[in-house]
Amino acid sequence: MTAARRSGVPPVYDDPACTGRQCSRCGHIDRKNRVDPATFACRACGVTLHADDNASHDIERKGETV
Repeated sequence: MTAARRSGVPPVYDDPACTGRQCSRCGHIDRKNRVDPATFACRACGVTLHADDNASHDIERKGETV
């Protein structure tokens, strides 16, 4: 049993296909948002983050909507 289930939080499964390309601030999805493996720069709103940080915020937001 996962720690989330033990705490009463249902696990959320997310397809990681777009987490590297979707902006965690505005939601814009574009392959060009991923400048290199470590850098995310949104072509729509201009936010620049470490790619893993952006993806983690994206996944967090999807979990909140469930």
